[in-house]
Amino acid sequence: MPPKSDIGQFAIIPLWLALDATPAAIKVFAVLAAKYANQDDLAWPSRTTLAGITGFSVDTIDRALANLRELGALEITHRKNEDGSASSNLY
Repeated sequence: MPPKSDIGQFAIIPLWLALDATPAAIKVFAVLAAKYANQDDLAWPSRTTLAGITGFSVDTIDRALANLRELGALEITHRKNEDGSASSNLY
């Protein structure tokens, strides 16, 4: 369950991430942490869902996720449906 306060959900961003990540990556990290992560810190929204909630294009989401992966802020597991088609990633 994401942390909540009287002003709603919030995300805590590590200082090193705030200093080293792109602004888009910081926003994506915050959305993953506050809105989608479960109690095991796993999240699996689609890239399209992330684009819709952040206002970014899917290409910007891809760049932000790559930046977060390069910095070690998250791991990405590519998942497939039973028929072999792409499913949402696990973060």
